[in-house]
Amino acid sequence: MFKKIILIIFLIIFNTYQYSFADKINIRYVDLNFIINNSNAGKNIIIKFKKQNEVNINEFKKIEENLKKEKNKLLSQKNILEKNEYQKKISELQNDINNYKKNRSKKVEELNKKRILLIKKLITYIDPILLDYSSKNSIDVIMKKESFLTAKTELNITDDILKELNKSITKIEN
Repeated sequence: MFKKIILIIFLIIFNTYQYSFADKINIRYVDLNFIINNSNAGKNIIIKFKKQNEVNINEFKKIEENLKKEKNKLLSQKNILEKNEYQKKISELQNDINNYKKNRSKKVEELNKKRILLIKKLITYIDPILLDYSSKNSIDVIMKKESFLTAKTELNITDDILKELNKSITKIEN
């Protein structure tokens, strides 16, 4: 009986201490995707890669048009060419198409890798700003907005971090 009373008192004290400790933790959150998409440096990255993607798409369209012309030309010569010659040209065209697909995939992948690299570089500029902001404002924990379901909007520090980032950097170089 005495052990049960001590256990109950211990649990009450522990729970009270736990709630009072949780009240003292200063937690804020930040929306990194918003910062990346709306900061001057982030917009610069997005514009740069959008332009490069458009250049690549135009280049791909030209190559595709040339391959279609070759295919149509070859189809129109089907009855004129000998069977072996026709098969040879078909296989050459197929090799050209395969090479085009490989080059296209490679270019798209390289562009995505460069974009990801620059975004990671941008995040390295955000980290010290977050650390400085947390120490100046006595914040214990800063979380990513995507890490939880809901929170008070007063806990959102995204705009403050965005302003600081825009002051410190406007462009990320390769």
